[in-house]
Amino acid sequence: MLSRPLKLFVQGEMGEGKSTFLNLIAKSTNFKAGSGFCAVTQEISDAYPTNFEGYHLELHDSPGLNDDQISLQEWHRMLVKKCPKIDVLCFVRRIDARVSGSALFGFDVMQSILKEFEPGQTIFVLTHCDTLPPETDLEVLTAEMQQEYRRRFNLKSLPKVLHTDNTSDSVLPLRNLLAGVKPMTVRTTFDQNLAQKQAQSIVGKEAYIRWEENHKAEMQKKIAKLEEQAKEEEERKKRQQEDEQKKLDELRQANNDMKDQLIDTVVEAGVNILFAAMFGGRTGSRY
Repeated sequence: MLSRPLKLFVQGEMGEGKSTFLNLIAKSTNFKAGSGFCAVTQEISDAYPTNFEGYHLELHDSPGLNDDQISLQEWHRMLVKKCPKIDVLCFVRRIDARVSGSALFGFDVMQSILKEFEPGQTIFVLTHCDTLPPETDLEVLTAEMQQEYRRRFNLKSLPKVLHTDNTSDSVLPLRNLLAGVKPMTVRTTFDQNLAQKQAQSIVGKEAYIRWEENHKAEMQKKIAKLEEQAKEEEERKKRQQEDEQKKLDELRQANNDMKDQLIDTVVEAGVNILFAAMFGGRTGSRY
């Protein structure tokens, strides 16, 4: 057992149970779970320390793999910043879900970004096992999924599997899967050509091109929205400046009007005093 904490990193699509799985390990509600229709986790989370069955763990949640707005470069940036070393990679999937293009893409992300990628240190966490029909043979279903994962992910051996439901007891077997892990380090630089080559070899060239096109389209929408927001903000500031200038002009005009009124009042008062001085005495001496 390592003296330092083990860094456990989870990946999976939105709504597959990543955050729920981490909450079961940590016995907390620190990780926010989504519904699968919108992403709750937008960034790789900071390390969350916890003790699990004699192991000191640091848990990291991650965005959904089917979030098209996150590119390979963005995944690399987030990993370098938040989780530069990974001891255990947990790939979270619903037990009733088949391997999707997003799942293949996520596995490729780790192969292209980690220098010492060890598929044997990947644990496939199968969630929602309590939702299976009673007649389901779990061992047979698991064996089928292991063979599918081995074939689709190009693994040399059958992957480690952990069955979970919505109880903390279901994650206890994880302890037996943590022995003998070795750290996997994130590459300091991102190799776009290597990442594209590996992605195309795993998900297929056409599927990768479709993902790339979707990503570009999403980024264009995001840029257009930011430009629109910037334009609206510029117009708002312009209107605010115009309103402030109008108020300033009105104050100046009011000030000028007051000055003119004051001058008229002073002149009128001066004239009255002058007339009083000139004619008031005569009028008095005449009588």
